[in-house]
Amino acid sequence: MRPILASTLMLSSFIIPAAAQSSKPADDATAQTPAARVSTGITPPKLAKPITVPMPEGIASAFVPSDQELELSFTVDTQGKAENVKVVKPVNPYWDARIVEEIERSHFKPATLDNQAVPMDMNLIVSAAK
Repeated sequence: MRPILASTLMLSSFIIPAAAQSSKPADDATAQTPAARVSTGITPPKLAKPITVPMPEGIASAFVPSDQELELSFTVDTQGKAENVKVVKPVNPYWDARIVEEIERSHFKPATLDNQAVPMDMNLIVSAAK
């Protein structure tokens, strides 16, 4: 019984390093390169028609200064609708709410990747024009 046990212990010390060497990963020269993804590129969303938000009569131009810019963040979905519209840099609550409403009502041509519509996050800066 002892000779069998001793030979098993001796052989195991040879088998373990051999198993470790046989499972070594290939180096960079022999590794297979993954197939490259071919893409026609991504086309960003485009606003279908320009947005104009007129200021109501009686509101002073000082209420929305022309030198300030409103920054928005939103996602254009695969149908061309703006979702999750958030004001990043506000101007004033009235102006912000009007612009957010117009963006939510507007329609975009959705972004495309490989000629398939995809959702895309957007940032938009709106300035008041006189």
